[in-house]
Parts: sequence; C-alpha cells; structure tokens
Amino acid sequence: MLSTFILQLRGASPLELIAVFTGIVYVLLVVRRSRWCWVWGAVSSGVLAGLAFGAQLPLQAALQSIYVVMSAYGFWQWSRSQSATLKIKTWPWQRHIIALPLILVIAYLSGPWLTANTGAAWPRLDAAVMLASLLATYMVARVLLENWIYWIFVDVISCYLYAVQGLAFVALLYIIYCIIAIFGFRTWYQKKL
Repeated sequence: MLSTFILQLRGASPLELIAVFTGIVYVLLVVRRSRWCWVWGAVSSGVLAGLAFGAQLPLQAALQSIYVVMSAYGFWQWSRSQSATLKIKTWPWQRHIIALPLILVIAYLSGPWLTANTGAAWPRLDAAVMLASLLATYMVARVLLENWIYWIFVDVISCYLYAVQGLAFVALLYIIYCIIAIFGFRTWYQKKL
C-alpha cells in the first residue's frame, strides 16, 4: 500500500502540483486572516475540480467548483474589514447539534441516487465530505473558530478518498491541510482569548 502511494506521488501531474502549491498558500493565508487567501483558494479549487472529475469523484468536482464561487464571497466578506480586525467568533453548540446529523442524514439518503446517476466511487462519503466542506467554507468566510475542527475531519476523509482514487499527491495535500488546520485552530483560539 505504501509503495503504491509512493509510486503515485512520483507520477503526479503538473496540475496536481499546482493544486497542492496554491492550496497550501491558501490555507496558510487563512491562518493569517489575509483576504488574499481567497484568490489562491480559487485557483487551487479550479484545478482540483478538474482532477476530481477525472477521478470519478463528481461531488468533489462540484464542491471544488462551488469553492471557486465561495472564494468570491469570502474575498468580498473579508474585504469589508482589515485582516487584523476580522473578529473571530464561535457558534453556539446548538447549531452544531443540528448541522452534523443533518449532514449525515442527507449524505446517507443521497447515496442510492448518486450511485445510480453519477457513477460516484464513494457516493455517501463523497456527499458527506461535500456537505461538511460547504459548511466549513461558510464558517471560514464568517470567521468562525469551529471551521478548523470541521476541516480536520474533512481533510482526513478527503485524504482517504483521493488516495483510493489514485491521486496520491492530492491526498498528501489533505494531510498537509489537516496539519495546518490543527495549527490554524490553535492560532485562532489564542487570538480569540
């Protein structure tokens, strides 16, 4: 398994390399609360949309396409304030109690339809990642601390999805994202105190 992963890394396409580089820049700029993160994120997501589509992950392709649109929203939202004045907020726990089961139920119920109509390799998991990612992206745009916790889980699952579909370099990107998300949570938590 590890040797297959290493061979896949060696065969990474230039598009995977671009997606990884711009994606890392995006997340590092999010940690710093720089609005320019959204530009880098849009580039990374545009490239990842094509890669995901080619890897039979249609919801990941759709998600990456939505990220491009969300990048415009995030840039606009963060441009309304200077990055130093973007106040980190938190959600009440009741919102999480509603959001998490809703994501799981929708992902579970959409599985048969996705299997029949999209050829998705991992329909329920793909749907859960897409829904949780959309919520987490919205939370980033609204500067909500908990976005990082959602991203940690999304990154771990995404790493698996991309690895089993042969995109080892993109899977590695999600490992890096996960590490940065842990660091991002710690940084934002300290600034919130």
